[in-house]
Order: sequence, then structure tokens, then C-alpha cells
Amino acid sequence: MRNLDRESEGAVAVATERDWQTEPLGDLVQYIVERHHVFTRGEINRLSLLLGKVIPLHGRSHPELLRVQTAMKALSAELIEHMDKEEGLLFPYISELEQAGRFSRRPPEPVFGTIQNPIAAMIMEHEASEQALETLRETTQNYAVPQDACPSFKALYEAFPAFAADLKQHIHLENDILFPRAVELEGKLTDRSKQAGRAT
Repeated sequence: MRNLDRESEGAVAVATERDWQTEPLGDLVQYIVERHHVFTRGEINRLSLLLGKVIPLHGRSHPELLRVQTAMKALSAELIEHMDKEEGLLFPYISELEQAGRFSRRPPEPVFGTIQNPIAAMIMEHEASEQALETLRETTQNYAVPQDACPSFKALYEAFPAFAADLKQHIHLENDILFPRAVELEGKLTDRSKQAGRAT
């Protein structure tokens, strides 16, 4: 737990050391992918393996573990699909928008009409993830390690707070900084393009 806590604290420290309201959007996208997406995927795999060890040993005496496994499976599937959509479609478009603004080019034509459409979907998925985290916290009684827990059981419950903290920081960077800035940039570029069209 100590190492994971340090990693989570480190992520917050790095995120707050840099002013993401002014840093290039491409840098923020890269940070989110390399720090939060990589961490999330790694922890999903590790938590799944731990659950696979713990449930055969403790499932009968701790039936809540089955609910934990169900909740974690659903959350993991949602997060992987969510990150794939961001990396495959939304984040590249944000980088293209930034390049268009930097070199005074016409903004790219998105397949989704406006960036506000996928962003609205991502925010809804973030809300669902936060609700799933709360379900996990409640099911585990605030991640309380049972007295009869084996080392794997203990490692599982001690991993959840760091996983939740990292995901909340990840969501904050997107909802409160990346997405609003991207919407604003798209609006500016669209207005500029319309003005240029009228001028000609």
C-alpha cells in the first residue's frame, strides 16, 4: 500500500506542480495517457489477479467478495472501453485542434459533429465510474481489511484507495481542465474559420 500511496501522491504532486490551464493540450493528453491510463490498466490486471486468488480462499466466509468481483469486472470493462475511445478518437482530435490553432489552419472536420458530443459522453461515463467506486467502497466497508485476511486479501483491499484516488485525479484533469479548454479552442477556431470565410 505504501508504494501505491506514494505513486498516487506523486501523481497529484506532478499534476499540481504544472499549470495545466496554460500548458499545451498535447502535453496534458500525453500526461493523462502515460500516467493515469497506464496506471489504471496495470491496476485492473493486478486487482483481477488478486481477486482470483482471494475468492477461492475467502469467498465462503466473506460473500461480499463476490459483489466486489462483480463490481470490479463491470468497472474494469467500462474503463478499458472508455480509455480506448479517448485514445483512439477524442485525444487525437484534441491534438489536431491544437495544431490547427498553432499554425492558423482550418480546424479538422470531426466525425462526431462537435467535440462537445463525445465530451458529454465521456463525462457521463466518468460519473458512472465514480458511482462504481462508491459501490466498491461501501461493499468493502471503506476498504476495511478483515482480521482473517491472507496477504493477497490484504493487498487487494489496500490497493483500492490508491486506485480510487488516481481515478478521481484522472477524472478531474479531464472534466475540469482538458475538456473545457478543448471546447473553448474548438469554438475559437470555428469562429475564426467562419470569419475567414466571410472575408473571402
